[in-house]
Amino acid sequence: PRHAVALGREAFITDVIVRGSDGPRFHFQSGEKCYIDVVVSSHGLCERLAVVIGITTREAIMVFNTSTVRLGVDSFSLRDGQKVVCRFALDLHLAGGTYYVAATVRRYDIGKNYDEWPSAQTLVVSADRDSKGIANLYPVASVEAGDAGQPQPQP
Repeated sequence: PRHAVALGREAFITDVIVRGSDGPRFHFQSGEKCYIDVVVSSHGLCERLAVVIGITTREAIMVFNTSTVRLGVDSFSLRDGQKVVCRFALDLHLAGGTYYVAATVRRYDIGKNYDEWPSAQTLVVSADRDSKGIANLYPVASVEAGDAGQPQPQP
């Protein structure tokens, strides 16, 4: 967990937890369900808050980004000393590699970010089929025998 008291912010992220159905961990298989919990606390009254999460590559390329508000969850308010946990469930259709989870506490109506944690957690994704890039599209290949000049069967 982050030492948030020293940040001196009104609303701040105290922890980001990445977990599978079996509990906290950082290694997943491509396509597996992943849960991200973002813990937000407050030093004062903060209204109309949302939590944004993102996943980036080692090269800081944005792979994915969403927020509680964009997913249809109402914004929330915090009183002094209060905390909330915002939970996200994702299907990790990512190619094998190392990724980073980012989290932000944001107030959309005034465009204010209260706190940002760019590399809060690391995700390592393994895939059983080799591919390059970011997404795992679960490729399958076949080769059909045929005579030269004859149309090849289409999948």
